[in-house]
This record gives sequence, structure tokens and C-alpha cells, in this order.
Amino acid sequence: MKPGMKFSFSSEDLVKLRGDILAIPVFEEEPARERAVMTLDKVLGGLVGRLIEEERFKAKKTQSLALHTHGKIGAARLILLGAGARRDFEPAEMRPRRDFDAHR
Repeated sequence: MKPGMKFSFSSEDLVKLRGDILAIPVFEEEPARERAVMTLDKVLGGLVGRLIEEERFKAKKTQSLALHTHGKIGAARLILLGAGARRDFEPAEMRPRRDFDAHR
């Protein structure tokens, strides 16, 4: 972990969370229909859904989708992390990806 980089988990309102990056795990089963994605998409004026479609983001374990929020939510950037199939999800699998995705 780089100096000054802090990771935390929260159950607070996603839109109000402040930070440089908000990373959300997203599952393969209809990524655009996930509650967190739909909430953020609404606040960001449909941008998240459009990018999911345009970039063909399927939420596979190797995929991520990053975008700037332009101050519309508390976090400066949003990263959707493909988590694969929900039934196969292991939270520990997200750990090795944090450095890669934070530097995009």
C-alpha cells in the first residue's frame, strides 16, 4: 500500500461517501441492475449505465470500469470492480486488485 492511501469499508449512503475513489464490487448477473449501480447511475445522470453498455462491462472477475464523477457524488472517481458470479464470490479475491485499479 502506498503512503497516504487508506482503504475503508462503509455501509453509509454511497452518494455521500467522501474520498478519491469509491470502488464497488459488481456481479455478472445484470451489472446495470445492481442496487448500488442503479443508485449511482441515477445521481450521475445515466452515465454509469451508458458506460456499462458502451464498454461492454459484464462484471467478469478481470474487468473494471472507472469514471470521474465531476463532483456529483462525494467520491472523485468511481470504479466498478467485476466480481464474477455472485454464487462464486470470495471477498478475499478483491484484495489483490486494489493496487491495480487505484492507479488507472
